[in-house]
Amino acid sequence: MDVYRASKSRSQNRRGWYVTFRHPLRKDATGKVGLKVRRSLGTADDQEADLLVKQMNELLLDDTLWSISAKSRARLLYDERVIAAFYEDLEPAQMLDLKAVRERELPYPRREEDYNQIRFLGGHERYEGLRQLLGLGEEPFLQSSALHAPHYELEWIVCDSPTYEAVVTFLPFDKTKACIEECVMKAAISYACDGGDHELARHFLQHEHEPFALRHLIGTTPAFYVTRFTANRPNVSPTEHVQEYIETIRSQALQVRERLMEAYGFTEKQFTYPTDDVLLAFEETWRGEIEFTLLIDSLMEEVEKRFHSLPQGRWTYTSEEWPECWRFQAKDPNVTLRILSILTSLDESKCGKLLTPLVEGVRVRGFFGGKKGIFTVGPEKHDRVLSTKTMKKIDQSHTLVWVQETKNDSYHHMLPTIRYLISTGQIEKLHVCMHGDESEEWKRHAGQALETVLNDVKRELGFTAYSQVERQILRNGLYFSVDEVYERTVHTIDEHEPPSVHPIYTNMMLALIVKEACDVFYQKREVRDGLTEKGLCRRFAELGEDEYGGMKPQALMFTTLTEVFYRSFFTHPSGWSHEDLTNDKREETIAAICMHFSKALRTYLQTNLCHQQTGEWQSAYGRNGKNAKKKRAQDLNGIFEDVLPASYHLIHQPKCVKQLYGLVKEAIESSGGILLS
Repeated sequence: MDVYRASKSRSQNRRGWYVTFRHPLRKDATGKVGLKVRRSLGTADDQEADLLVKQMNELLLDDTLWSISAKSRARLLYDERVIAAFYEDLEPAQMLDLKAVRERELPYPRREEDYNQIRFLGGHERYEGLRQLLGLGEEPFLQSSALHAPHYELEWIVCDSPTYEAVVTFLPFDKTKACIEECVMKAAISYACDGGDHELARHFLQHEHEPFALRHLIGTTPAFYVTRFTANRPNVSPTEHVQEYIETIRSQALQVRERLMEAYGFTEKQFTYPTDDVLLAFEETWRGEIEFTLLIDSLMEEVEKRFHSLPQGRWTYTSEEWPECWRFQAKDPNVTLRILSILTSLDESKCGKLLTPLVEGVRVRGFFGGKKGIFTVGPEKHDRVLSTKTMKKIDQSHTLVWVQETKNDSYHHMLPTIRYLISTGQIEKLHVCMHGDESEEWKRHAGQALETVLNDVKRELGFTAYSQVERQILRNGLYFSVDEVYERTVHTIDEHEPPSVHPIYTNMMLALIVKEACDVFYQKREVRDGLTEKGLCRRFAELGEDEYGGMKPQALMFTTLTEVFYRSFFTHPSGWSHEDLTNDKREETIAAICMHFSKALRTYLQTNLCHQQTGEWQSAYGRNGKNAKKKRAQDLNGIFEDVLPASYHLIHQPKCVKQLYGLVKEAIESSGGILLS
């Protein structure tokens, strides 16, 4: 049996001690027992910390206590802080809700105080819309372009207040470590596969799939800019420690490559054109080496030093002794804006001195622009399917303002948001604000471009959807000022009365509609390379997230079900309780049904795809060795089919149809409708 030992370390930015040890029951990414964990000891006293570490070492030597059932017995022997550090890791930890942290520190005004929540959507112009409404200048955190958009959530509470307060939340310890590990691994693989120095630097200093720029935290090297900035290369010189990291990755990559060629018989050609077998074998081999662990620990320590750059404020920490949030207060708005600019800078000339990649969200409260309200903007991506996070932000907002550049030739990136709003019964939230040229020529251009989007809506969701969007846009008009949007929407947050008309549905077609949804999901589901699929499994298994590298299975499943049921069922009732109904009344009732269904479906998927299958995701993540990709693909199919089976398996899994039938029935009846058996 391996001997596990604990040791204490001190945080970079505070006096407290934390304990690190390899857990005898938890597996690392290579599938080996002994995952390295870090937990706070909750004390700054040296002697007390030594006593707690001694207790942890005693627990690590007693394998009769290595189970969750032995927790009550261990409580009689050891300090509660030791118990928490050991036994909490036996149960899957859920991702910390960082918006809830900001809400705890700086809560939103109560709804009865008549604060409208306006969220800005669109391309990089959405930040311009927020800037105009707040009456702010060209602050860096409100600047965005097609290439560089902020990756954090911005929330502004504008109210009558004599002070200006802000709270900043940071990426959790586990997410930060995962991003660094993936940067290092991808850099080594690219170099081993004949990528050269510029590919090594590019993958090491900028995450391939996440908005995580390691160069901003530790420094950079000219090799990074060879392919990224050819025309206007910043004048940078490599810092000594960055060059040392790169040298370590380079030498380790070559050593691992040689070992793999000897052990697996891989050829030079297989590394030049690597397959999933090569990529996964490299990842498994190097991750199991002590050199990899030491490199990651060194990088984490270097990254943690960046928190020193913040001026004095109030810190809160997680159980890993990692900064959770930082709060400050000032009487001068310019001081607040200057500090926020320091926190969110993307200045390439300041690489190695920035904290920006670790910022997850910023909430500010104070008097800006004189327009009372809650204004938010986030890092939405223009993908075919909205992320689960974006969907939740939309659901929580009272008003959505899509800011669109007048002269933009393509409005197609509006389509996923419009489809989502229609299929979830929220299209009435949408307002479109044109930014830029207000001449008649470009107004006509905007109208024609929007008509193209509406035709796409009709093709994908049917004529009812087309009618709803057209009526909403015509009802509100096209604005050319965010101030106009604000004045129009500031008093539109009253709760809607339940519809007074009742649609009548029959369930004869429900089984066919579920089959259609299954077919659509598996047709659209993307299959990626082995490393990306493993990264996705890690998000579900350890980080409490549901997407990675463009793979969004939960969001895709949700979007597929809501759109199929909208298009094929909810908009086609068998009859109505009144025949002489206006289109507005019909659409209002259908929207209410869609909203109830989408809320229930989101809870259903979160429970069945995530919470109840954590063990399956962990098992898929831990797959290693020969045929790991094939076995992981089988694991993923099993996870998805347990929630939404492939259509040819539906007859053997009636539970899925029954559960969806229950969600549909509840949504219809909650909205005053009738579902006939």
